[in-house]
Parts: sequence; C-alpha cells; structure tokens
Amino acid sequence: SAAMNWPPLHKQSSEALAGALRDVVHKKPKDLFEYVAQALQDQSGLDPAEFEAYFEECRRKPRTYVLEDRCPAGQDPLTWVPMRFNDDTILLTLQQRAAELTSEILSALPIEDTKGFLDRATVAFPELMYVRDQPSETVSSQRTYHSVELFAFQSLRAVYLACTGCEGAALDDEAVEFSFQCDGLAKEARAQVRQGVRDEATLETLIVLLILRALGSRETFQKAYGGGHAQAEKAALHAIEHDAGAIPSFSRLTAQQKTLVTSCLEAFFPLHMLVAAEAVPGHFLQVKESLVPEEGA
Repeated sequence: SAAMNWPPLHKQSSEALAGALRDVVHKKPKDLFEYVAQALQDQSGLDPAEFEAYFEECRRKPRTYVLEDRCPAGQDPLTWVPMRFNDDTILLTLQQRAAELTSEILSALPIEDTKGFLDRATVAFPELMYVRDQPSETVSSQRTYHSVELFAFQSLRAVYLACTGCEGAALDDEAVEFSFQCDGLAKEARAQVRQGVRDEATLETLIVLLILRALGSRETFQKAYGGGHAQAEKAALHAIEHDAGAIPSFSRLTAQQKTLVTSCLEAFFPLHMLVAAEAVPGHFLQVKESLVPEEGA
C-alpha cells in the first residue's frame, strides 16, 4: 500500500515501542501483537473504551491537510511528490484544482497572467516539479528555465491558446518565452483542436498526456521511473506500468482517460516525420488501432 504522510513518532512513543519490543525478544509471548498492544495500553494510562470512543469520533470528522503545495527547498521532488500525493483525499484535492484550471482555460475570459497560470498548473499537476530546476520557487519569480521545463510550460501555453473560449486571446505575452507569432496557424489549430476538446475531462486528459511526454524527456525521470528509456513516450509508459504512484495526476484519472493517454503515447510519432514524408503506413496503422476504438480520441 502507499505510504502515508504521517508525522514522526514522538520520542516517548518511540521509547515505549522500543521497550515493548525488547520485552518481546526476552519473553517470546504466544501472541506478539496482543502482547505489544497490551504493554503500550498499560503504559499509556488511558481507558481503552474512552480512547476507542474518541478515535471513532475523530475518524468521522472530515480529514483536512495542511501540507506544502511545492517541494520544499533541499528535497528531491522525485521522492517528495509520491510521498506527498498518495491517498484518495489528496488526489481528490488535485482533481478539484485541475478542474478549476481547465475551467479557466475554457472560459470566455482571457488568462492575462501566463506565469501565474503556469504556477497554478504546477500545483494542480505536481509532476511538473520533476522537470523544474527550482521546484520550491514560484514560476512568477523565475528568469531562466531548464529546456524540458520550458517545453512543458510552452506546451501548456499552446493548450490554452488552442482551447480557450476567449476569441481574442493574445498570442504575445509579457514573457517572450511564452509568445507565439504564428497567428494563422494558431487560428487553424484552434479550430481543429476545439472539435475534439469540448469538455473539461478531455482537456484534462490532453494536459496529462503532454505533461507525461515532458517528464519522459527529462533524464532524471528516465532514470528514476522511466526504466532508463531515452525515448519520452517509452519512459512515460514504463512509469505508468511500474510506478503509477509517482504520477498522481495520471493515477486519479478515470479508466477511460487512462486508456486514452496510454493509447496516445503508444501511437505517437513526431510531426516532423509527417512533414518530411518519413512517416510510414505502419505509423498510421498504429494510430488507427490504438485510438480509433477509444471514445474521445
């Protein structure tokens, strides 16, 4: 089972547990767990019935978490993210944040603060911390970007421009890294993409797919969760199969969304192959076999 975000044991609790285990070694009781439980109960001085009633009362209360949204400075996001985002309540929080972000993208109102938008994306899709050199910092405070980080952020900016409900969304941005200058191409892409991306669930699936491709391009992710694969799609698929807990945004998707993401990764081939006439019939057959059966593809 996934590890929980429990705080460290109090010193007295650790000492009491260590003492009970030492007694177990010497006395070798028939029922190990019962012996340790009774020993800890005796040392606590609490009434078992009162404690059980208090425990049940606490369990009925809604759980709340006051935990960091960003990987703290000095910690490795590749280990911090899976530990931080690992139970149903936390994943539900991520789902709600993602829904707010997709709703913002599809809105008729423009997103004028691109860096603020990207910063909200790193909170809603925490795997983005894997591609950042300084995951504890806000995007608004950044001046430079790792190449894969910039690719991920530019992809999210492109998703916004292609899917936004704002007809007058500006291609230029205060940050030159996130400016687009191909007005005709952007309009045509928006018309085509909107035919397939009509709701928040589909948009969320698209975002997760793009994030996974970015993750698969980062060498540290390839080594940690990508099975050493240098190809982005293969690294992402390896992580999905073997370390899904490391990609919580994928883990919380519906079964249909997961199937669509994996099918896209399996069928992917670079656009330049099509432009250079290097795509062979086998590539298109893979797309047909993988995606056509999937509703929403």
